[in-house]
Amino acid sequence: MLRSTSWRLARVGVLGVVAVLLLLAGVAFAASTPSKTTSTAKRAVVTYAPAKSPVDVAGHPEVRKGTALPAGSAIVAREGTVTRGEGPTKSANPVLMTCPGTRTITGVGPGNANFDPAQVYGKKTGKLYPSAGDAKGRPLSIGDSRPFKLYVLCSYGVTPRFTG
Repeated sequence: MLRSTSWRLARVGVLGVVAVLLLLAGVAFAASTPSKTTSTAKRAVVTYAPAKSPVDVAGHPEVRKGTALPAGSAIVAREGTVTRGEGPTKSANPVLMTCPGTRTITGVGPGNANFDPAQVYGKKTGKLYPSAGDAKGRPLSIGDSRPFKLYVLCSYGVTPRFTG
């Protein structure tokens, strides 16, 4: 009888050790480097004319930081974090930039992001893909994160001006 009780205790001890090892392996796996570069963004902030523009918008000399936005215009801004994965520096998930009302995207402000101009300019909603690079365009180390802030200019019935 004593033998079977000690055998049971030994078996429970071995199962406990195995459970702890599996738990530690799961934590290590969860903390590992992501395979793709990913981004998360906060809710959009919209600045409407005649408020002052928070940024310069390339190709739009009328939109300069600190000057009043043209009538009918708005700047949509989103900030967030991008984390470099093992793959390319371009985020695998886009940040959606949506213009208010019936406005469409006519310009993209400063920010380190990739996008297809044909899929952004003249659209109500555009997809911008933050890049996991620093201000000089150098890629972050795998697993590192950086904050970003993206801007789009939204206007009524204005032909978009492509730049770059």
